[in-house]
Amino acid sequence: MIAAALASLALAGPLEDGLKAIDSALAAQGGKRVEVEGDDFCGPAVQGPPALLANRTDLCRDTARAGLWSLQDLVASGGEKVNARLGVRRYVSSEAAERAHRTMVSRMGAGRVSLHTGATAWCYADAIWAGELLWTLEFGCHISVPHVPALGAVQKLIRSSGEPYKGAVGAIGSHSGWGWLLGPDGEPFTVPLGDRWWTLGKVVGVESGDVLWIRDKAPEDGNLGDKVSSLNPNTQCVPVLAKEGSWWQVVGPSGVGWASARYLRDATSECSE
Repeated sequence: MIAAALASLALAGPLEDGLKAIDSALAAQGGKRVEVEGDDFCGPAVQGPPALLANRTDLCRDTARAGLWSLQDLVASGGEKVNARLGVRRYVSSEAAERAHRTMVSRMGAGRVSLHTGATAWCYADAIWAGELLWTLEFGCHISVPHVPALGAVQKLIRSSGEPYKGAVGAIGSHSGWGWLLGPDGEPFTVPLGDRWWTLGKVVGVESGDVLWIRDKAPEDGNLGDKVSSLNPNTQCVPVLAKEGSWWQVVGPSGVGWASARYLRDATSECSE
């Protein structure tokens, strides 16, 4: 009884309307939506490089699962049937949703990104935000949406439900681990530098011929993390994701990690001009 009541609350409002539209689109093509258990887009079983895991974690932080379904009997143009996974998460507050959207816009706003710099998936996966909801649609690398009408209809519905943040409605994953932001028109979207980063830094105090190392984690008990990237002495406009004590989390040429704040200075106003 309690579980049923909670489910009813989770499906209230825009979510319930969205699911009804999806069911209608699936039925028109002979498909169906079946509730399933297991890990969703935000589950702990996700594997990949540190940057992918960090992006997926930050996108999913402060969310609770509202539902997970298998989309079944999706008929491809060749006659074979394929499946996909539809998930919905709900942020605990509008502030949590805004923080997650801002993070994704910051990391992916420059254009196409790879598994090692900012992508959120290895294969095809849409993560579309609509207020406090996060819709996710995942399907295999071997599936071509144009050849699966039911899947294309569901994807169009989810993308059209997105609410723009800095102009983007979500973050998508493509084949071989590439990703980018999605605009309201369903096309890849880029965000101006000044709107993309709330903090930008520059490297200072590093001698010519040396580098500032970026590590996978801030030091604990004096133990340095593994090196994931580096910055040259003259590097300007380094994206800064977080600051913890004497270490800053930054985006380097080949990975996201932590660098000593001793060699970084805030350059947000300079870089945004």
